[in-house]
Amino acid sequence: MPIRYADDSPPTAVFEGHCAPEEADGLLEWLRRTSEPAANLRACEAPHTALVQLLLAAKVRLAAAPADPILAACLEAHLPYAANTPPAAEDQPRGRGTKNPSHPKRRTQNAKIAK
Repeated sequence: MPIRYADDSPPTAVFEGHCAPEEADGLLEWLRRTSEPAANLRACEAPHTALVQLLLAAKVRLAAAPADPILAACLEAHLPYAANTPPAAEDQPRGRGTKNPSHPKRRTQNAKIAK
């Protein structure tokens, strides 16, 4: 089963493997009857966009971001993290959105701002 629903605190939808659009009805029903839901996408390889849209529309809290750095960055930009959940694993690559103040372009931009 690509999505299993855990009655943790907070209640969490755990996505695993490839999650197809057929899972959307079950996810929608779970979101409707669950207060303050969370989603764990750590083991999710490929969620269908219908599932991602439901998570975004419901403003679900992330219990764990997916391993894919692009999908993780997109979700992290729009969804808050569940309480006591670190935003990202330190050993996980962060993609293009990483801010590196020592990067040459960043130093130039920071110097222009300082003027």
